[in-house]
Amino acid sequence: MKNFFEELKRRNVIKATIAYLVISWILLQVASIVLPIVEAPNWVLKTFTFFLAIGFPIWILITWVYEVTPEGLKKTAKVSEEKSITATTNKRLNILILITLLIAIAVALSNPNITTSVTPIADSTYSIAVLPFSNMSADEDNEWFGDGVTEDILTNLSKIKGLRVISRTSVNQYKNSKKTIPEIAKELGVAYVVEGSVRTQNNKVLITAQLIKANDEHIWAENYTEVLEDAFDIQRDVSKKIAQQLKINISPEEEIALSKAPTNNMEAYQLYIKGRSIADSRTKENLEKSIDYYKKAIALDSNYAEAYAEIANSNFLLVEYAGKPLDEATKESKEWISKALSINPNTVRAYSTLGYIAANNSEWEVARINFEKAIALNPNDATTHHHYSLYYRSNPEKDFKKSLEQISIAQELDPFSHIITSAKIIALLLNNNFKEAGDLLSKNRFMFSQDEVLLYSILIKVNQDKDWTEAISILKKAVEESPNDADLHLQLSWAYFDILNDRDKSLVHSKKAYDLDVKTGAFYYLYFLIHNDLSVAKSLLSNQNFMKILSKDEVRQINTTYFWVKGDYKKAMEYYNNIPDSDAGRAMLFALMGDRAAAYELLKNNNINKSSKAVVFANLKERDSMYYYLNCLDIYQAKDRNGDTDLDPYRKEPRYKAFLKKNYLPIIEK
Repeated sequence: MKNFFEELKRRNVIKATIAYLVISWILLQVASIVLPIVEAPNWVLKTFTFFLAIGFPIWILITWVYEVTPEGLKKTAKVSEEKSITATTNKRLNILILITLLIAIAVALSNPNITTSVTPIADSTYSIAVLPFSNMSADEDNEWFGDGVTEDILTNLSKIKGLRVISRTSVNQYKNSKKTIPEIAKELGVAYVVEGSVRTQNNKVLITAQLIKANDEHIWAENYTEVLEDAFDIQRDVSKKIAQQLKINISPEEEIALSKAPTNNMEAYQLYIKGRSIADSRTKENLEKSIDYYKKAIALDSNYAEAYAEIANSNFLLVEYAGKPLDEATKESKEWISKALSINPNTVRAYSTLGYIAANNSEWEVARINFEKAIALNPNDATTHHHYSLYYRSNPEKDFKKSLEQISIAQELDPFSHIITSAKIIALLLNNNFKEAGDLLSKNRFMFSQDEVLLYSILIKVNQDKDWTEAISILKKAVEESPNDADLHLQLSWAYFDILNDRDKSLVHSKKAYDLDVKTGAFYYLYFLIHNDLSVAKSLLSNQNFMKILSKDEVRQINTTYFWVKGDYKKAMEYYNNIPDSDAGRAMLFALMGDRAAAYELLKNNNINKSSKAVVFANLKERDSMYYYLNCLDIYQAKDRNGDTDLDPYRKEPRYKAFLKKNYLPIIEK
């Protein structure tokens, strides 16, 4: 082995290999700078990298087999000692390696993007908030333009790595606010604030922008008067000048990204901004309305890549917020994403949505790659960091630490986001940071309802004590303090049902909720009554005045539950066939009916989650599969599933008791 190593040194294989690697690295860095400038497609760099990789083993082989002589390359075995110039070659390689290393250092220093992290830096020195630009126009209908200017400047700044930019949803809290710049900067945790105003008249636009330090020191200001269609040029110029004032280098890639306008059609841009503003509410109605706005924008500009990507995002969010079938939403959203990327392969929202789609379809590596791509393109996109955090929570190889890291970045970028703050509380609990979770809840009580504050207080206590029965103690105290609160009685009813399997007490509190508020409590009272007393439940089902209180969906669900508990599975199936997106329930019923083939066929459907699959296998009496899926659940999913009556036959088994213990649920001997 020693002789072999000496021979490698004698033939200069090691130094030749080092030279090849250093030169290859330099070539790749130069290519990564030059190719985007000439707008070369992504495959060019990939192909170049591929050939450099292929050339590596070939180069090693050549340096081993051949030697440089005065007559040129010859096989080493045929070169006599008199003609060998390995010593000279060795010196030349030393010089070549030294020169290339110096060049490598120069390239690295000239291109800060090489060593810059893709995540926003925590140092508030390089943090900024773009406040909503005031509309100074006489026409209030031009309010959208001020929002658009704010959005575009914010988006452009977000593309600059090393600069933390607060999300639009958080800065919108300060629209028409009378708070001072120092107050706003302190609340958002930033060192700089951008504010300004817009005025439109006929086809002209006047934009005023200024950069202000957190201590209210004015750093830079400028006025622009241009034709309306040139507003994008103004917004890009503002972004560049802010970066210059902060002494942040803009890389060639960022320069290219800043130079591209999303659209040149102002009417399409207006529709896009309207879509973005209402999609944030995450309601079914507004998500669908946002899609309509984006489609209208595309009708005016068929090359509006961001609009295609936002359609994909809103469409897929309908899975979570409106119960849209996963398979259907996946197919449709991918089609919209494909269109977006065919126009602009660097569309951030396209990659973040692809990551979210993949995670929801358990394609974990695909999800990771797309989330990383989105963050590399825009490290300041709070939505991407939020969904990446959920990825680490949902992945079978859970990493709660990384989940917390990602949601913490998201919360820094969007501190007033209700959904992100909620997710961070959960992430803190999963990392056993109970005090910090409590502090975060206290600090942000203003964004939560009373019920939500109670819920998170319960979750903090449950996780801290590792005992779900704490939830019942807290809810009982809340009911004692507010005995006429129907919602509190319902929450306590569910707690008895899911945690203690005490269906008698569950019925007591659902009946109390019904007595206090007929409309709020009717469905739940009848639901729990079915599980306790079928004869009384049947009388209510035939009471037309009572049933009129329920919605059509509730009537279908109640009838399904009644016949399910009664054991009339065929009748229950008739009702389920009229309920949209009911594959999980139908699979459970097929299992109870002994139709294994039909149950297995539905299990192939991605619309059925792990929690429901556990019940399907419970009904099929396939214990190993049932316990596999039960053990995939987190403590919240486990608590919700524990109340299911289909699991009753298994409660005395050691494996079920282990499942209860793992998820902080009490072991009840009956």
